[in-house]
Amino acid sequence: MKPAAIKTQVSSGGVVVKMSADDIQIALVAVKNGTVWCLPKGIVEKGEKPEQTAVREVREETGLRSSIGMK
Repeated sequence: MKPAAIKTQVSSGGVVVKMSADDIQIALVAVKNGTVWCLPKGIVEKGEKPEQTAVREVREETGLRSSIGMK
């Protein structure tokens, strides 16, 4: 039996953090009918840098506008 072809997929995402003096919030996405929570991420599109994918996926999956880096 011939082994299945290996397919490579590259994804990118991010951890969106909102901090205040007494609180830390992290954006999560519900998947599998709300039974699983994960960080927003998605497949890097052709011609797109992983950093661009991360910002795009966070916006698409959470509605939040974000940037890369600590602030």
